[in-house]
Amino acid sequence: MINPVLKKELKQKMRTWKTPFLISFYCLVLMGFLGIMFLSIMEGIRYNSGINPQIIMTMFIGMVIFQFGVIMFIIPATTAGSITSEKQRRTFDLLLCTKMRPISIILGKLSASLITVIMLIFISMPFFSVISMFGSISIWNLLILFAYLVFVAIFIGTLGILNSTIFKKTLTSLIVTYLQVIAIVFGTFILAGVGKIIESVYDTDIFYIWFSKLLYINPFIGLNALQMKFMGQNTDVNKMLLDYASKNPLYPFWINIGILVALIALMMFFAVRKIDPIRSKK
Repeated sequence: MINPVLKKELKQKMRTWKTPFLISFYCLVLMGFLGIMFLSIMEGIRYNSGINPQIIMTMFIGMVIFQFGVIMFIIPATTAGSITSEKQRRTFDLLLCTKMRPISIILGKLSASLITVIMLIFISMPFFSVISMFGSISIWNLLILFAYLVFVAIFIGTLGILNSTIFKKTLTSLIVTYLQVIAIVFGTFILAGVGKIIESVYDTDIFYIWFSKLLYINPFIGLNALQMKFMGQNTDVNKMLLDYASKNPLYPFWINIGILVALIALMMFFAVRKIDPIRSKK
């Protein structure tokens, strides 16, 4: 049986113009990426140089990064006000008085907030599958990539839901969530860069011991590891994180997955505990 909160939220979202407009705009952007790629391919054929695989892979990376950015931008906006909006409308107490358990309320709100972005991810599959026609990346690898993007969406969404249970105002929750996302995605790279500078100046191993470990919390590291594995290449970011005993390029990916799973479970626990009318007062 479908979660009642999810059912209610879906009815409200799908009856507005925003969801169809967002889907249409997203498809137009992806079509723009494909249009540029085909123009580049035709230009190469025109001058008898054939199809340049590098152009195709560059476009693929651009589309993936764009989709990653969409997740980072939209998810906080859809989840940070999930609980605070109920509080501001004074309907949260009524929601708690239902037979639904706190975990069901949290999961329903999270699922309803993520459904739009997950829909965008799956809508983009035909666009990405065009790239596989040129032999650059397999369908199986695309499915793995999409699964990871959904996983990242769940992580960011859980973060937004937790903030929504902590703060009373939607604006406060939204700002804090965006700041946390920026800190995770960009702040970890900045700290890693500082560590690298310290290492080069003072000739110490502090970067590899401490600062580089912060990058494992960054979802972009897992995404980067997947892309480089599929392309048979390696980047400087991956090289910095490779374990000295195991030179597996997916090593950062699995560490990233483990850390994010632990953080999702922890944030879910505190979110449920925060809205529980009995335990929250203990």
